[in-house]
Amino acid sequence: MSMGNVSYESRDDRLIVRFVGSFRPADADDFDQEIEQISGKGPDVVVLDLEKLDFIGSAGVGALLRLEKALTSNEKRVRIARASDQLQQVFRQSRLEHRFPFFDTLEHALA
Repeated sequence: MSMGNVSYESRDDRLIVRFVGSFRPADADDFDQEIEQISGKGPDVVVLDLEKLDFIGSAGVGALLRLEKALTSNEKRVRIARASDQLQQVFRQSRLEHRFPFFDTLEHALA
């Protein structure tokens, strides 16, 4: 992926997507291009590691929602690990907390 603030790690039958810094509209556009690859032939569970994500705007939340929809339509799951209280609040304010299970640790999200 061309985004400098996103990295991928395969672990067993899981994919960890790590975000660093800010997730802005241009990043969301780039991420949208990756959704098909992630949701198509990828693993059954995708864990979004938000430990080092400082900011996510509405475009970023929208991109994550599109990923969640693509995964669930392919009978796959998405989980969020290590999101700060501030980021969890963004999802609550958007009324999306029920779409994304949150886990305090990466290990719990991978289980």
